[in-house]
Amino acid sequence: MVEMLQTSFLRISTSGFARSRAGLDKDSKLVDQPDFLSVLGWTVVWTTTLVTVTVVPST
Repeated sequence: MVEMLQTSFLRISTSGFARSRAGLDKDSKLVDQPDFLSVLGWTVVWTTTLVTVTVVPST
């Protein structure tokens, strides 16, 4: 998780190398996308459903 968080603040080239730090610029562009809230909502629904379907029967 830590590595993923650190990587999210980098600009990665197509060859996979870190080019520079990106700061929060990428995140602000992401939030401004028109489909962001819809995708976020479906992600929450999918995660909640998946956890419920897998955890509840195992208890």
